[in-house]
Amino acid sequence: MKILQLAIGEGDVQEIPFKSPVDLIEYIQELKRFECIWLVTDDDGEEIIITESIDTVHLAIDCDLWNLNLKKNTNLFFQEYQSFESAYAVSLTMREGNPKCYD
Repeated sequence: MKILQLAIGEGDVQEIPFKSPVDLIEYIQELKRFECIWLVTDDDGEEIIITESIDTVHLAIDCDLWNLNLKKNTNLFFQEYQSFESAYAVSLTMREGNPKCYD
C-alpha cells in the first residue's frame, strides 16, 4: 500500500492512502493554500526535497523521483515547516550517516 504521511502544524500525522502518483498529485494540489516550507521524502530518505512550491513536488512525482510507480508499498512524507532553517536542520539530521553530510 502507498501512504502519504502528512504532517501539518503541531497536530498528528495524517495517513492518506493513494493508489497511484496521479491520485497523489490531485491530493497535494490542495496544499497550495498553505504558505510554508515543505520537506518531502520517502521511506529510504535518499532523496529529500525542500521547497515552498507544491508545483516542484508535483514535478518530482511526475519524474518519479521516489520510484513510486515501481514500489508496491511505500510511505511518502510531507512535513510542513515555517522556515527553511527548520526544514534544513531536519534534513541534515536525516542525512547524518552520509559521508557527504559535512565538510
